[in-house]
Amino acid sequence: MIYSTLPGAGGEYMNRRIKGLITFIIMLCITLAITLSSFIIDYREYLGLKRDGWEKSGLKEQGMDLGLVYSAGEYLADESNACSLIVARHGKIVYERYYKGNWSNYNNIYGITKCVVAALIGAALQQGYIKDVNQPFGEVIGCCQDPGKNRGREITVKHLLTMTSGFTDKEYNEFSFNYTTEQRQKNIKHVELMEGVRAFIGSIEAEERFENCSTSYDFLSWAITGTTGTSANKFAYENIFMKLGISKKLYRWNGKDKGYSSGSGGIYMRPRDMAKLGQLYLDKGVWKGKQLLPLKWVEESTKVQVRFDNGEDAGFGYGWRITEKLGHKVFYAAGRGGQAIYVIPDLDIVVVHTIVSRSVDEPETGMIKDILSEYIIPAVKDVN
Repeated sequence: MIYSTLPGAGGEYMNRRIKGLITFIIMLCITLAITLSSFIIDYREYLGLKRDGWEKSGLKEQGMDLGLVYSAGEYLADESNACSLIVARHGKIVYERYYKGNWSNYNNIYGITKCVVAALIGAALQQGYIKDVNQPFGEVIGCCQDPGKNRGREITVKHLLTMTSGFTDKEYNEFSFNYTTEQRQKNIKHVELMEGVRAFIGSIEAEERFENCSTSYDFLSWAITGTTGTSANKFAYENIFMKLGISKKLYRWNGKDKGYSSGSGGIYMRPRDMAKLGQLYLDKGVWKGKQLLPLKWVEESTKVQVRFDNGEDAGFGYGWRITEKLGHKVFYAAGRGGQAIYVIPDLDIVVVHTIVSRSVDEPETGMIKDILSEYIIPAVKDVN
């Protein structure tokens, strides 16, 4: 700052030079700070990508035709409102494409939430919170001790898992008129809600016919809370998500830890973490060498427990639908709008697909099934 005291025109010129230099240095520092900050964020994302438990590999290395799989990616880009497509084989991601956002964005997986709740029932059985799938639901939530006074005792945990409980979403909506979605998800008291459930199930008789009633899984979520003393969200994190490397920052489940979690939908999750759920079931409940779910539970969950009367799917297990593509057994979980996790056991493949949510799911769900038949399965060059 010595030059600021120089008299005359020369001093003023030097002052301007010094001020200009100082301004330049300040702007340079700001630019460098912004660039460094962006680099740090990108690097952290890179580390998160590398440390989420997935390994990556090439399609050719895992016995798949590059051209066919890339064609599947292009087909989705041209024909649907796709967000992501992931293909994993032999426990490694071999193809990953994001059409909107990037790997860190998470989606509402809607009905896929049911397969998470089914997994929690398996964990609750293993830990002794629930006796077995044939235990009456009324007994699980602590009501209906006298079977002669309440038909609800006839409804078992298995009836709810297979959606053969005999009631429909319409009937449930009538029951839940006094329990809004916000109340159920946030702060409705256990006693208040269970009293309503007790009265409702007492008016229904179980059937053996499949009825697509997502409410069955709300009841199962509430049963988790009633038996474990914690929300399905927290129970899921402690028993499954944390062990899969899914941090609390990378998913959301509607509801609070001390309240109830929606069992019929409401989980927001990254496509990569959806793929982990598929891989967990593909590997018979094992992730990175650790048995997270009982082997028998996974087998029971992914086989036909109740057959469908029509349609191309063979039937329903515990949270998973079972079908066949080109002679290969496929089990899958699907959510509204076309969110899907497909598992092809004998080809050791997991496919995840997410799209921008819509009010109907048939066109997009059908599209991903076509991709399996036309691109993904034919792309397999070796059958191990």
